[in-house]
Amino acid sequence: MRRRPRSAARAGIPAVVAAIAMYIFVTISRVSDEFPSLRLALVTAGITAALALFGANRGGGSLFRLPETRAVLALFGLAIVTIPFSFWPGGSFTFVTRGYVTQVFLFLVIIHCVRSARAVQMLFWSVLAAMVFLEISLMLWGKGDRPHVTGTYDSNDIAFVMVCGFPLGAMWFLRGRGFARYIAGLISALAVVAVLLTRSRGGLVGLCVVMGLFLARASSRQRLSAAVAVLACVLILGAFGSSEYWDRMATIWGGGGPRTTVSDGYDASGVWGARWPVWQAGLQLMLAHPVIGVGPGVFEVGEGLSHGGAGKWSSAHNAFLQIGVELGIPGLALFGFLLYRAVKNCRRVIRLARQRRELAMEAWLARSVELSVYAFIVGSFSLSQAYSSILYLLVAISVVLVRLASARGAGSAPRIDEQAAGDTAGSSGKTP
Repeated sequence: MRRRPRSAARAGIPAVVAAIAMYIFVTISRVSDEFPSLRLALVTAGITAALALFGANRGGGSLFRLPETRAVLALFGLAIVTIPFSFWPGGSFTFVTRGYVTQVFLFLVIIHCVRSARAVQMLFWSVLAAMVFLEISLMLWGKGDRPHVTGTYDSNDIAFVMVCGFPLGAMWFLRGRGFARYIAGLISALAVVAVLLTRSRGGLVGLCVVMGLFLARASSRQRLSAAVAVLACVLILGAFGSSEYWDRMATIWGGGGPRTTVSDGYDASGVWGARWPVWQAGLQLMLAHPVIGVGPGVFEVGEGLSHGGAGKWSSAHNAFLQIGVELGIPGLALFGFLLYRAVKNCRRVIRLARQRRELAMEAWLARSVELSVYAFIVGSFSLSQAYSSILYLLVAISVVLVRLASARGAGSAPRIDEQAAGDTAGSSGKTP
């Protein structure tokens, strides 16, 4: 009697996916900041790594043939190689070994272990759960004009998480089923409230762009529901936005008008006064060190030492300049390549779904990820998020989704080396 192959459930894959989801929650919510002695990030990473290494997943070596994996490893390798040439080698070493390596780990473990659309949904819920933690914490315990609730997130960072996560909940509300869709919709609505509480100007700009894309990308059948959802968000902005809030928003481009109550000169100067000088210094640094940069994680040091030490010692406030200055033009190119591949992967899944109705779930998941990538791009123009875990999460999920869609389109079981980027046209939409 032949032995039947073990199922994914018996092979422990659901356990490792649950561990990945918990690790994502801890990483994005920064709940470990509230309980530093528990070392939650290290514990969940260790559990995830153990389950990934000793699980029954096949084809692990094939993941290194994916262009996204090669780009991630090339970027990480570039960060390691440039440490000795950094403006502050010790700071770069600490940044790479204690921070950046965790993002690379997250990317690799997702594309190695996540092998179903339901598993992707579990990862979505981990992001939404992190948003709920930040939303509730902000509403209950946030203090000050621009509250923040963790040791490593400021108000702009929280707004960034809300904007990037908004499409995941909003699209789930639009395309999902059951009671869960209403929970996801509520989380996205609370994200709008959280952006209001942070008083982040970049958060408002990103939210408006994402809501516009959300409406534009909705199908004809969901257009009315999408319009109602966007209208609800606009009503939330109007109902909860105070006059002081809108005065601050009026200073996005500087000035704020004769009736503004913003007294802080830095805020009132808008993007041209608060950001443009740092961006100019960053551009000059990137052109001065185009090959190896100033070192990973030490933009502030490089900017502070510029002009004979007369710099502002400020963060980049722009992810593209941040990575271009720290890892040179090669690092910037790899960073842009990852964003490009994430969007391309999502678009391929959507194209395949037009030919095969059974890919409906993969299609709306891909639409969600695509919108979140756009949200990341918009938010990254005003924040130093070049090494954000959200980026590596979105790129990894896009790889998983295109792999699943390509495999189902070809009528075969999912494989890690299933032309994740969609470079082989023969696998698109053929019926077995």
